[in-house]
Amino acid sequence: MIYTAIEKRKLVMNKFNSIFFNYSHQSRFNHRGLTRFLRSTVDSTESKFHSNLLLNELSKSGRVDEARQMFDKMPSRDEFSWNTMIAAYANSGRLAEAKQLFDATPSKNSITWSSLISGYCRNESESEAFELFWRMQFEGHKPSQYTLGSVLRLCSTLGLLQRGALVHGYMTKTQFDNNIFVVTGLVDMYAKCKRISEAEYLFETLFDRKNHVLWTVMLTGYSQNGDGFKAMKFFRDMRAEGVESNQFTFPSVLTASASVLAHSFGAQVHGCVVQSGLGANVFVQSSLVDMYVKCGDLNSAKKALRSMEVDNVVSWNSMIVGCVRQGFAEEALSLFKDMRSREMKIDHFTYPSVLNSFAVMKDMTNAMSIHCLIIKTGFDVYQLVGNALVDMYAKQGNIDAAVEVFKCMSDKDVISWTSLITGYVRNGSHEKALRLFCEMRTAGIYPDQFVIASALSASAELTVLEFGQQIHANFIKSGLQASLSVDNSFVAMYAKCGCIEDANKVFDSMQVQDVITWTALIVYLRNAASRRTECVYMAVDVGVQVVYLESDLQLLISKFSERQCHLRPETQALRKHMEGV
Repeated sequence: MIYTAIEKRKLVMNKFNSIFFNYSHQSRFNHRGLTRFLRSTVDSTESKFHSNLLLNELSKSGRVDEARQMFDKMPSRDEFSWNTMIAAYANSGRLAEAKQLFDATPSKNSITWSSLISGYCRNESESEAFELFWRMQFEGHKPSQYTLGSVLRLCSTLGLLQRGALVHGYMTKTQFDNNIFVVTGLVDMYAKCKRISEAEYLFETLFDRKNHVLWTVMLTGYSQNGDGFKAMKFFRDMRAEGVESNQFTFPSVLTASASVLAHSFGAQVHGCVVQSGLGANVFVQSSLVDMYVKCGDLNSAKKALRSMEVDNVVSWNSMIVGCVRQGFAEEALSLFKDMRSREMKIDHFTYPSVLNSFAVMKDMTNAMSIHCLIIKTGFDVYQLVGNALVDMYAKQGNIDAAVEVFKCMSDKDVISWTSLITGYVRNGSHEKALRLFCEMRTAGIYPDQFVIASALSASAELTVLEFGQQIHANFIKSGLQASLSVDNSFVAMYAKCGCIEDANKVFDSMQVQDVITWTALIVYLRNAASRRTECVYMAVDVGVQVVYLESDLQLLISKFSERQCHLRPETQALRKHMEGV
């Protein structure tokens, strides 16, 4: 009897192993088929081993509720059973249920803690993740490399430099700072927290310098921190060291090349892509298109786009943006038509670029057609699309349509208001522009530098000095750093309103002046030179400076020639000097 029972059990196990092997090694893993088999096995054997396999299979396939039913029916459970169920809840974002089960677990090990910590990290629950991380150590459990990897990814995502530094300290204390997997996460954390020098130090002190993931993380760090040239040099060093590039390395170095407009270097990277056999990778191809577009090589960008085996909407959007920026609006529209003919899934980033091309072409008829298409497809609810519609109609001079779109927008940001205010100014409706600016402030939207420049332009045209002064005072209180365009607007506003002293104060406070800055004063002084001889001196002085900035010298000389009757002899001599420059 005993021999027969043993033989029967052995036969069942052999059958189980054979079928399990066949299911798990299929090219397309058959979760449901394996689950059915495991259910039948569990029903016939009541084995904890088989039950745990079924529980794990249900969890991995995302059938969490079925897994819980299986868990509750199990006559006995071990640590694997509890950990699998906690991980299933945590991975699906059901953290409250995961925590409830965690608290009920009779015996916790490091995997139990890591499962819940990873869930909190994945859902960006900072306080809960770190509370559990430190409590885990307090209760005598050592975090694994996967636990540390999870908390470091959380620090990278949320920019938690101080917490990341504490984790670094723990790693040094427990000798995890030699673990290539964890140190790579640490390098990534410092790079994403904009502490690239710390990332460099860690990289330089590592004993394993052939790890392509580590090199890629470091290269990406340079690229993301705006140091395109260092990223390019680092890529050269990587190639010289014989470290293999992958589908993540190439997009990072291509992004770096695009950021500094290094077209020839980007083309060389393209050659490396072809040699590596990654030319068909959708992420690499998208980066190639983006690099060529940003470097102004639309022909190469188009070739890269057409060579893609799978149409990628991001790449097509980049191509459309590049065409519009370089003045090929009709080409952009042609690409959009191709997207539709290919039945590509157009997104809310596509339409703003297309609408911008209509604004450039001033094509009112087709603009209305695309607007109808946007409404029909439901993309009019997106703020980005609404802003583009307002901007397009305003640039075309159809202010009424721009206002109508603006009123229908349920969610407006500062760009929405700026587009319409700028449209009013561009079309000469300065009073409406200032009225809308006041409405924007009442709505609690804080103005950016673009809308401030537009409001100042309207104030200058209406010579409403008090309004311009109020904008200036609020701008100073905000603590924002003025851009050149805003400073120019302040100078022009004060000059046109007749406050030359205030215009000069702003002018003198500017670190950099351009032709527009000098011209703002010249235009005023040219018209007001008869009021005060001192103004003429100032105008000539300004003119001497502008001569070296303005390509058309005769234009400036003629401005002073018109007012020659107001110039004193010494000033006329200076004008003659200008003519000889």
